[in-house]
Amino acid sequence: MNRLIRLRWQASTRYEQFIDAFYRRTDPLGPFHVLLALIAVALVAVIDITFNLRWDR
Repeated sequence: MNRLIRLRWQASTRYEQFIDAFYRRTDPLGPFHVLLALIAVALVAVIDITFNLRWDR
């Protein structure tokens, strides 16, 4: 159990480091704008997928 938690923690810290580097490269003003853009793109993709599935039926 401890090993699993440690592995998860290592993965999350690696993920956070990647996101920090990504934000610093793309948006020096702050990570919030990039986060909002990613959320908007994900929402549009999900809506598009669901509507495509409905239109196919």
